[in-house]
Amino acid sequence: MITALDKVWQEKAPGSYAALQPPFTAEQFQALTTLTANELPAAYREFFAWKGGQDALTENGLLPGWRIMQFTEITMEYQPMLELFNMGEFTTPNWWSPRWLPLLVNDSGETICYDGEGVFGGTAGQLVQFAADNPNRSVWFPDMQSLLDAAAEAFETGAALQFPAGYPAAHKAG
Repeated sequence: MITALDKVWQEKAPGSYAALQPPFTAEQFQALTTLTANELPAAYREFFAWKGGQDALTENGLLPGWRIMQFTEITMEYQPMLELFNMGEFTTPNWWSPRWLPLLVNDSGETICYDGEGVFGGTAGQLVQFAADNPNRSVWFPDMQSLLDAAAEAFETGAALQFPAGYPAAHKAG
């Protein structure tokens, strides 16, 4: 799943590749499993077993304007959202879900999350954009492999990121 991306990223963008962090440890994976009260999806585990995020000062990430979140960023994003969810603060359907695992972040604090349930009639494993202050929710990719393939192609060709047909798909919480 990761091999092609890893190779082309090293070759075409060595500076941003150098900002990638070491893979998550077994203890970090266990902490995320405990925090989410769910077994982590295989694709999510495989991704972070490859690299454990990018330095926060990285200019060029996995996608233009988006970088891979580090372990502490994931937990700092997820924990307060889970607390608000458990207190019943999210009354709008699909505002946020405990099955959304943060993956990428932009400078505005928006995240792209691995969706473990398949909201908006989609499938588990799709990637959903989340912004805490905005009800718009786009499904960016149908799965992790589509994200990795699109990123690898963009690195390889130097062209703009190409989304799969039908993506991103715009939705709104509520």
